[in-house]
Amino acid sequence: MRVSLLLVFFLLGIVSHSVSQAVSYGNLLFDAVRKADDEQVRSLIMMNTNVNIRNQHGHTPLMFAVERQHVTTVETLLSLNADVNLVDQHGQTALMYAASTGNLPITQLLLGKNAQVNLRQSTGKSPIIIASQRGNPGVVTLLAANGADVNDQDQNGWSGLHYASFLGHIHVVNELIRQGIDISLRDVERKDALIYAASRGHQNIVTSLLEAGSDINVRDHNGWTPIMYAIVGRHVNLITFLIENGADVNARTTRGTSVMNHAISVDHPGVIRTLREAGSRE
Repeated sequence: MRVSLLLVFFLLGIVSHSVSQAVSYGNLLFDAVRKADDEQVRSLIMMNTNVNIRNQHGHTPLMFAVERQHVTTVETLLSLNADVNLVDQHGQTALMYAASTGNLPITQLLLGKNAQVNLRQSTGKSPIIIASQRGNPGVVTLLAANGADVNDQDQNGWSGLHYASFLGHIHVVNELIRQGIDISLRDVERKDALIYAASRGHQNIVTSLLEAGSDINVRDHNGWTPIMYAIVGRHVNLITFLIENGADVNARTTRGTSVMNHAISVDHPGVIRTLREAGSRE
């Protein structure tokens, strides 16, 4: 019995030492990646350090290298069979990190190793949505060329076009339109990209969306139209532009609030005058 217990403790000691050694080598590997020390990265992995080991955030060395935009280190890890489609604790892949940084060479490297372009992280964002949100049109182009669904929507119904229109990324908006995105996509509040562009006063984006066929009088779940959002945002030049392009100045929300009512509520004399001249009534 005593011999058996001694054997158990001996084996546990070996296991504990092995785990401790693996963690130590893992820490060294992440440190080498941080420093972009490709020779040390290769050496550690050749010594049987797990190329897909994870840190406390669930990141693999490849994710770590991608996030830091170390191109040669990414190449090294991929050459040593790093898994491109593993996810971290938030469901993010290496390709999603590349989409966020906008690094085209790294994005190309990952796609060359069959990174999945339509995976979604915990909030439903795919790489093309992330690239759009971050304002990276080149990555959007590359992802679309490799099969990414430009019409992807996250858990709130936001597409890449929603994010780009809200955040003012005109080049992304134009690229998504060129790639054939459905400009009429609605989120959970029935808002399309035009409504978000108008709410933020992005007249250049409003122009692109209208030229692509967006409905200037589209309504959200409360019956609000783009011109109503432009009024609340006090975007005077955009209001004039919308009127000139056919916005309904007498539209009402589902509660009966008129365009003029919105103008009066923000107490902007210039907006009120412009609307009255266009025939708007309370």
